Amino acid sequence: MGKEKKKRAAKVFCYYCETEFEDEKILVQHQEEKHFKCHVCNQKLSTASGMAIHVLQVHKEAISEVPNAIPGRESTEIEIFGMQGIPDDILAAHYGEQAISRTLRYFPPADYFFKVESVSVLLNTRIEKYESGSFEVGGYKWRLCLYPNGINKSEGKGHVSLYLEISDTENLPLGWELHIFYNADSKASHFNVIKTRCGIAQFLSLDELKDPCNGYLMDDCCIFGAEVFVIKYSGKGECLSVIKILLMEVDPTPQRKAEGKEQKPVPLSRAG
Repeated sequence: MGKEKKKRAAKVFCYYCETEFEDEKILVQHQEEKHFKCHVCNQKLSTASGMAIHVLQVHKEAISEVPNAIPGRESTEIEIFGMQGIPDDILAAHYGEQAISRTLRYFPPADYFFKVESVSVLLNTRIEKYESGSFEVGGYKWRLCLYPNGINKSEGKGHVSLYLEISDTENLPLGWELHIFYNADSKASHFNVIKTRCGIAQFLSLDELKDPCNGYLMDDCCIFGAEVFVIKYSGKGECLSVIKILLMEVDPTPQRKAEGKEQKPVPLSRAG
């Protein structure tokens, strides 16, 4: 009876250039050297947004593209560290797997939705981007950004691209940052002064949208929406410290002997 062969572990790869590596530690070093290095002072940063913030604050320059990235992967808005943060559709395409599945539900999003009428007309226009009105969640103002025919720089061609963007950032304090969950993605997303939006470039393929069997279009209308949860630190917590106490047993016997010892009389000297 033959032994079953073990499946070979997939190599890790760089999101920005598709180079494969045996170890993620080497991948991180590669990213710092090739994609996250400051072009002015050669300082190596950990992420693309970190590099962009460094260049803006230290050298007073604004950059929006990652160096040495393949077409469609240049954006500094996607937070990548090693393999962390790579969109599911990119992972599926690289490893030849099925892309992330989406579930259906029958109740509307809790925070905001907008209805698009005459979708067929919209898809045939030159409108590249539509921004919704602002809505407030968690003390911050947001808007949805819809790309009807996909955002080209993030491999969204042939798809509807949908992004959540924070608005009114000029009223936020210096050095602000947020972590949120929103229903386009199950992962926590990081927002800061450089990265002001997150979303999915391949949110829905145009073929799926147009297919009447899928039910996305009703009378040539489609509804998009969002649910946003802002992660706020409440200041509550606790710390458990375990202290090891060493107990020593002292033998009381010598003390008892000392207490019960008879005293010998001291002889008195006689006067001569």
